[in-house]
Amino acid sequence: MTGYLINGSIMAIPVFIASAAFILIKKTDIDLLTKVTLFPCSSSTSVTLFLLAYTFSILLLFAAPPVEPKLSLGAVIIPYAIIFLQTLSRRILPAVVLFEIMLVLAVTIYSYTLRSAVLRGYGHNAAHLHVRRNPPFRACNLRRARRLCLFPPLYHVFMSLSSQILGLDIQTALFIVTCLIYVTTVLFLYLLVNGIFHNEQISLMIALIYAMNADVIYYGTYMVTRTLAYVGFLILLYLLYSLEKPKANSERVITRSTGQRFCVVVVLIFILLVHQISTPMIIILLGLLFGIERFIHDRRHVNLILLMVPITLFACYWTFTAYSFFEQILPRVDPALYQTIILSGGVVNLGLSFLTDNLDTLFVVFFGVMGMLYLLWKQQPRYSVVFGIFGMIAILLNVPNILSVVFQFMQILRIDRFAFLFLPFLAIVMGVGIYILTRHLSTMKISPKLVGTLLIALVVLYGIGSLGACQA
Repeated sequence: MTGYLINGSIMAIPVFIASAAFILIKKTDIDLLTKVTLFPCSSSTSVTLFLLAYTFSILLLFAAPPVEPKLSLGAVIIPYAIIFLQTLSRRILPAVVLFEIMLVLAVTIYSYTLRSAVLRGYGHNAAHLHVRRNPPFRACNLRRARRLCLFPPLYHVFMSLSSQILGLDIQTALFIVTCLIYVTTVLFLYLLVNGIFHNEQISLMIALIYAMNADVIYYGTYMVTRTLAYVGFLILLYLLYSLEKPKANSERVITRSTGQRFCVVVVLIFILLVHQISTPMIIILLGLLFGIERFIHDRRHVNLILLMVPITLFACYWTFTAYSFFEQILPRVDPALYQTIILSGGVVNLGLSFLTDNLDTLFVVFFGVMGMLYLLWKQQPRYSVVFGIFGMIAILLNVPNILSVVFQFMQILRIDRFAFLFLPFLAIVMGVGIYILTRHLSTMKISPKLVGTLLIALVVLYGIGSLGACQA
């Protein structure tokens, strides 16, 4: 118990610092629609620097004899630092910066997958690779797919076809194709956020922080069915938030064309068929959106009819197709399992060791808490309250706390898989936290270049912690 108290106290430090920073920043009353400039460098200069750093990182990461992990870490951090510098420059080219973020995320993922002979999450990936290597239309393989919760095997058919079209072995094709699909989540997150805040600088900061997150990078290297369902989930959020307009007689009610509604239904069906277990988690999340939107009395992106679509699809699918899966679910709802709270294992790392292993988490808490508090207080726009509440939930689910050591939450309810869906909201509050800290420091009597250097140093430390966690 002493170990939990020591580690919990360490995680509480950035909370207190972020709360104190929020109180100071609150007095400034920062407008979230304005832009801050700290570096006068032109866009052509910064793009040239990025291309040089990116080329160097590719040569270093994929060198014939593998280089030291510390050198490969620096090869990825430098492009990220240049991208952050671009977000603070006088002239921002959003399309270019966004493309750069996607490029660096892709090369980071490839450095873990194509360069490594060992599959991450080997036990799960091995089962998926077996289904992909064998035609899933045979009766025996369909039965195996049902036992693995992979029926219908759309994901595996797609990977098999990719292997045939590219003329590569199934493992190489898997890593190449899935990474290209996964990096599009950066684009959809940017479009979603920019449609709410209408500030390209904040949106790019959020996209950058998202791409640097350790869990985001990990799932990019571990692209199984639930990760593909996560991609569909972000596309769903984009459709709900970006392709909408207010109803003629009400500013709060959202109307969509028939084509847009059809796209929403198609994405929901896609998520269900790719990974059915993600569907109830997404339904819960949409239900939270539905409730909070009515509480804040702002635009309603999720209505009751839309919420009933995934519920109906899920109920029909589990009743008529995936009924055998109930045999695995029923033991988990036994009340006897929840009568006594069980802590899963002891404290592996303590004190300084815990601090170094969770360096990125400290920055997640600091920037996340600061951004979350400011969104809940500022309410600009009014709908940002929703992101503030979801950001608070994301911090609780993705940061080591009492929930992460309770056996019932982690092993029975698998709350870690639910936390995966909250990564976009975690990036949102972190990006807002970095933005308001930048704005506040720029108003002080400090050299803009000094402020920019300090912020780049913080982002670099966050990146070192994130990439170091992935290498562990």
